[in-house]
Amino acid sequence: MKSPIPLLLIDDDDVDRMAVQRVLRSSDIVVSITEATDIVSGLEALDAATFDCVLVDYLLPGGDGLQLLTHARTKGQDVPFVFLTGHEDGAVVVDLLANGAAGYVPKSKLTEEVLVRAIRDALGLPAP
Repeated sequence: MKSPIPLLLIDDDDVDRMAVQRVLRSSDIVVSITEATDIVSGLEALDAATFDCVLVDYLLPGGDGLQLLTHARTKGQDVPFVFLTGHEDGAVVVDLLANGAAGYVPKSKLTEEVLVRAIRDALGLPAP
């Protein structure tokens, strides 16, 4: 059996976090998910453990996901960040990618295929 991929999921919406968990449980990748709900708990999680991928909402209580990405890079963490957000502004997407985001998935298009492809791309994993 494969070792689970450690993921950090940061989103303030309980329903969205459950949806991501449900999608990943039905997928072909095995993950171990740590959850955070805001900037503070996200920063604490990033500092406390090592993750292979971070799935993060753009707008969070206390700030935005870009602050978390900047924090990780400042700490020397090269973990890929995939943004999951309902904020579908093209300028925001360009800004996220220009600042090192590995991917972007609009919550309106959150399906198993789209999310798993984004995670595989971020981690450099081949398709099954």
